[in-house]
Amino acid sequence: MTDSTLLSAPLFCELVLAAAHPDPGLRLRLGEMGLRPGSRLRVVQRTVGGGRVIEVASTRIALDRRTCRALAAAESAHAA
Repeated sequence: MTDSTLLSAPLFCELVLAAAHPDPGLRLRLGEMGLRPGSRLRVVQRTVGGGRVIEVASTRIALDRRTCRALAAAESAHAA
């Protein structure tokens, strides 16, 4: 998988956050939750409204569709 957004990321695949394009306030809030470029994560659930539930470290975070569209991720080189 090349860089794509969290919307198109497969479930349960280890990913690396490549870039965050949202507005500065949202980027700060995402950083506070551990979502920074280089962070390892997995998409663990798709929601009815188009959002995603992701797992960062041992924490699950629900993100809306707009935010997922703004976050680019790539498959981790360490993925099995």
